[in-house]
Amino acid sequence: MLELFFFRRFFFSLKRKSGKRKMPLIDQLSLQNARLVALCGAGGKTSLLYALGREWAIQKEKAVLTTSTHIQAELPDGCALWDRPDEGDLLSIWRAGFTPVAGRSLSEGKLKGPSEDMWTILRRQADRILVEADGAACHPVKYPAVWEPVIPQYADRVLVLSGLTALGRPLREVCHRADLALRQRVLSDGPLTEDGFAALLLRGYGRYDPLFVLNQADDGALFSRAESVAARLRAAGHETVILSLKNLGVSI
Repeated sequence: MLELFFFRRFFFSLKRKSGKRKMPLIDQLSLQNARLVALCGAGGKTSLLYALGREWAIQKEKAVLTTSTHIQAELPDGCALWDRPDEGDLLSIWRAGFTPVAGRSLSEGKLKGPSEDMWTILRRQADRILVEADGAACHPVKYPAVWEPVIPQYADRVLVLSGLTALGRPLREVCHRADLALRQRVLSDGPLTEDGFAALLLRGYGRYDPLFVLNQADDGALFSRAESVAARLRAAGHETVILSLKNLGVSI
């Protein structure tokens, strides 16, 4: 009960301070030395992508945001599209104080990943490359198909996000590719439990040696359940971080 009391005071304090965070996400997620980070899973990838991009821009790092699948073509303030293998254009975006989003436009209002020529330039010029490497169709959790996630060859850090708001809700409602998880007997149908949540992550993504990021710990009850999930993940040998991007003031 004492732990829960201090947890609630912590988040109420965050709200009063208009989203100021005690520690940068870069540090919370141990990304100080990572150059190419792949964001996988569900429940906050795009928000985290842009939040990390902003933090590295503040640190005067030449960061690039991109995808190995698809992302929305509408970009937030502070970002600019880099869509062709022109090194001068990329450098101009950084000099103007913007963070480049590398991708090629698709007709349905989305961006696909860079061409090989663009990747060559990125690897030569960028200090940090953040890649959204998975899709979840707006679900808070996911079980990946055999071809997923699409992690770039040079990735040196893999983060797997999941949304804690999925707990206690029907699996088919909250999990992208729930039918696949059921066919492979990863877990049983019905409301998603802490055991089932951990099983989805371990069976789906454990082989990539990721840092698991349990997002949406937006209140004391969700934090308590997150600790239960985290204990299972840590017992299997995986680093795990619990956070609430919402309460940290992170949004696109």
